[in-house]
Amino acid sequence: MTKLSAPPHAAIERISFLGALLRRGVRMPTLLALGGGSLLTLFAVAFLGRLGSAGGILSAWFAVGLLLCFLILSVVRYRRYRREIHWTLARIDGALPSAQRGRARRALGLLESIETQNGSRELAQLNLQNRLEEINEERLLHHGQRQGQRLFYLGLMTLAAIMILLSTRFVEIVEGWSVMTAKQGVARMGLAYVSHLNIDVEPPGYLRDDQVLLPRSSLGWSAIEGSKLQVVVVP
Repeated sequence: MTKLSAPPHAAIERISFLGALLRRGVRMPTLLALGGGSLLTLFAVAFLGRLGSAGGILSAWFAVGLLLCFLILSVVRYRRYRREIHWTLARIDGALPSAQRGRARRALGLLESIETQNGSRELAQLNLQNRLEEINEERLLHHGQRQGQRLFYLGLMTLAAIMILLSTRFVEIVEGWSVMTAKQGVARMGLAYVSHLNIDVEPPGYLRDDQVLLPRSSLGWSAIEGSKLQVVVVP
């Protein structure tokens, strides 16, 4: 069985250090954008489930399943990126100039392909170390910060959208999830609906008219400016 040569400890530490530089400005903005996007997806799912049809509810739960798969894959990928040096080098390559991309990965592959402890392996180790030392740390740090800024702005936009939806469509969101989690056709949360409204109007005092029912015109409810309105909700 062929046994691949492991990279030296110094090279592994160097790769881990470069990967940490690249992640430094991205971690929190990524969590912000990911959390905001997940909440927006759940809100969209609520509007889909609010349709009440079997197709709408199935589509809503399918979207929830896709979201969970995406979150799980994101966590697995992040853990692999931190632990496996090949994945880390692949991410580092994305921040390097085109002329420098792939050099460290090729040097690592050459080292791992050498089976015996001889002069060729020592040269391969030295080649890998040189390629890692060529990588500009400032460039990696700035690349991570630029990515972090873009993700931060994206997260702010998702938070703004969440606040708007909660302030204007909160009842619809609750109703949608209540319909989606219904058991045997009965929603878990009881909702009160309005049958109709009784709107009384008290005209201004100078007209000397009694309180009358507010008439409805073709353009909606109408009343004289300065009138007092009383709205009675009939459930």
